Formats: sequence, C-alpha cells, structure tokens
Amino acid sequence: MNNIKKYLKNNIFSLRFFPKAIAIIGGMLVGYVLASGVGIAIGAIIGFFFEELLAKAINNKCFKM
Repeated sequence: MNNIKKYLKNNIFSLRFFPKAIAIIGGMLVGYVLASGVGIAIGAIIGFFFEELLAKAINNKCFKM
C-alpha cells in the first residue's frame, strides 16, 4: 500500500485528486444509466459535491477512513 501511495504522490494523478475523480466518474456512470446524456452532466455535478461533503466529514473526524 505504501508503494501505491508513493507512486500516486509522484504522479500527476495524485491521491488528492483520486477520490474526486472516482466520485465524478461514478456520478457520470450512474447518470448515464438513469437518464442518458443529460444525466451524465447532472451525475458529474452530484459526484463532485458528494466528494466535497465526504472530504469535509473526514476532516472533521466524523468517521475514520
């Protein structure tokens, strides 16, 4: 696991942006399945805000990850 973290820290796609990218891509996939074209945009926006909310909860120590 430490090797993966070290690689991602030195890579352009760093650990800081990885959860955000996963949330946006996941939101886009769900949006595509539910509502096709318009759903992709809505899903990306919802995924972005969900990741921000999750990051704030982790920083406030609401739960451990």
